[in-house]
Amino acid sequence: IGKNQNVSPLSPTAYMIQLMDQFVDEKIDSLEDAKLSAENPEFRNILREYKEGILLFTIMEKEVWAKAPEDTIGLRKFYEANKQKYQAGERVRATLFASKDKDFLDEMEKKIAEGDSLKKDDLKKFKSMQPVRNYQKGDNKAIDKAPWAIGLHRVETDGTYYLVEIENLLPPGVKGFEEARAQLVSDYQDRVEKDWVAGLRQKYPVKVNNKGKKFVMNELTHSESK
Repeated sequence: IGKNQNVSPLSPTAYMIQLMDQFVDEKIDSLEDAKLSAENPEFRNILREYKEGILLFTIMEKEVWAKAPEDTIGLRKFYEANKQKYQAGERVRATLFASKDKDFLDEMEKKIAEGDSLKKDDLKKFKSMQPVRNYQKGDNKAIDKAPWAIGLHRVETDGTYYLVEIENLLPPGVKGFEEARAQLVSDYQDRVEKDWVAGLRQKYPVKVNNKGKKFVMNELTHSESK
């Protein structure tokens, strides 16, 4: 009670009883788990697998999944050493505007064509807007459908109208760092994981008990023959 008490509207006696009941429930649950683990091997194995799975996930999150995207220096070095791997075909550099409202899109198309800049209120009315970036064939249905030529193009796909503003045409070549980032992070995570596992194997070398291995194999073979 001294460890778990907090501010409560209950009377001291009622609050003490509540805390005591919680304490008793926790102890009963703990004893029940211990009893189940001792008497039920299947439950014990499932519980152990669950705990070890959570432990492995936590370690991988800390050592690999979270570390790789945040290691900008390591990521940049990895890109420079492997940039030839990240090749792209022909691309366009474009901005993409989408709307379900055909009349609104007509109005915005006229504005852009006349060289007027779109205001913040205009941008809010679009269903979505993708800032300027590079696209390859297959990256986006609207981009694929638009003529690959510099200028403003109007397309419709899956019931949505699009304005595709193409700034530039890019020849095949190596993707830039940001352009390759998604694939780069995935590849770098694989490298970080392999290096981490190799370090663990060096620090904690695996020793096989051949006598124990032979005993287990004989037991398994004997069980299967039954």
